[in-house]
Amino acid sequence: MLPWTQSAAGRATKGAALAFLGKVQLWNKEYAAAKASFDQVVGSGQYALQDCYRSIWTYEGENGMGGKRESIFAYQASINDGAADAENSNFPDRLTYPHAGSPFGCCGFRQPSQAYVNAFRVDANGLPDFDNIYNGKLDPATQPVDPRLDFIVQRIGVPVLDWDITYSLDWVRAPSYGGEFSNKKIMYNQGDPKSSVGWTNTQLSGINVQLMRYADLLLMLAEAEVEAGTLARAMELVNMVRDRAGNCAQGPTGTVWVNDINAASITWANYEVGLYASFPDKAYATKAIQWERRLELGMEGHRFFDLRRWGIAKQTLEDYVDYEIAYRPQYSKWIANGGYTDKHALYPIPQQQIDLSAVAGVPQIKQNPGYE
Repeated sequence: MLPWTQSAAGRATKGAALAFLGKVQLWNKEYAAAKASFDQVVGSGQYALQDCYRSIWTYEGENGMGGKRESIFAYQASINDGAADAENSNFPDRLTYPHAGSPFGCCGFRQPSQAYVNAFRVDANGLPDFDNIYNGKLDPATQPVDPRLDFIVQRIGVPVLDWDITYSLDWVRAPSYGGEFSNKKIMYNQGDPKSSVGWTNTQLSGINVQLMRYADLLLMLAEAEVEAGTLARAMELVNMVRDRAGNCAQGPTGTVWVNDINAASITWANYEVGLYASFPDKAYATKAIQWERRLELGMEGHRFFDLRRWGIAKQTLEDYVDYEIAYRPQYSKWIANGGYTDKHALYPIPQQQIDLSAVAGVPQIKQNPGYE
C-alpha cells in the first residue's frame, strides 16, 4: 500500500518494501519469490545506478544525482540541527574515520584488510583475478586494479578525495595491529558541512547511511536469476554494476573524481574494468556474483552475512585468516578459540525469549544448536 515515491526523502516507499521483502525471500532460499519482488523494483523505473560510484556517498548524491536515484532506503543523517552530541548524524561510522593526524581526528577502527585490497586485482580482460587473491601483496602501481578500490580503501600515497593531501601511514592508529589501510567510503569531501558539536566533531557528517541501494538489489536479483537458470540475465545484471564502475576514478589531489579512469593525472594505479562475455555454467556465475558483491558492497557490512547464507563462511574465513595473519597477528586468538564453527551459522536465541514462549511451563522455542 506504500507509494512508489514520497515527498519527504527517507520515508519508506513501495520499492523499499519490495526490496527488503525480496532480501528476506532470497535468504530463505525462496528464489522464485525473491525474483518476483526484485523484478517489480527494477520494472518500476524508479531506480538507476548513478553515473559515478562515489556519488552516493556525497551530500549531493545521497538521494540521487543526475536524475538517477540509486538509494532505495537510507538513514537520513543530519547535523547542526540542535542535537547536543550530533546524535542524528552519520553516527555509526564515527569510529571508522582515520586516526589522529588526519583531518578527521579519530579513531581508526574497522580497517580494510590486505586480502580485501588484493580482491581488486584484475586479469588481462579486466575481470576479477579469482585465483590470486592470496598470492603475494597487490601493487596497484604495476598490477591493474578495479577503480572502486580507491573509492573504498584509503591507500598510502593516494589522494584523499578533494582534500589536497595524500594518505599517510601516520593516520593509522596501530599499523602493526590493523594494517596500513583506512575506510575511505565514509569520508566526506573537504568542502562538505561537518558537525559543529560533539566529541571530536570532525568525525560526524550528515551524509546518509545507505541501507538498501540499487546495486545491492541488482546483485541479489542476479543470484535469483542463476537459481532460475537464466544465466544470461544474471550476467547482464552483474555487467550493469561493473559497467558503472568504469565511469570514474579517484582524481588527482584536490579532485574528488575524474570521469576517465585512464587519465594521465592518475599516477598511483592502473585502472581497468572489463565486462563478462559469458557465464558458462552455474558455478562460474555464482562465483562471479559473490565476488562482485565483495567488491561493490565492501565496508558496508554485508560480507560476513553473505558468507553465512551462502554456506561458505567456514572455509572462506579459514583461508582468509591463513593469509591475513601475517598482517594481523591478533588473528592467532581466533584460531586458538576454535575459529568459525557450525553453530556460528546462527545466533543464539535470547534466553528471555525462550522463557516467554513457555506454555504450561514448556518452552515452545528451542535454543539454536551449539548454544544449549
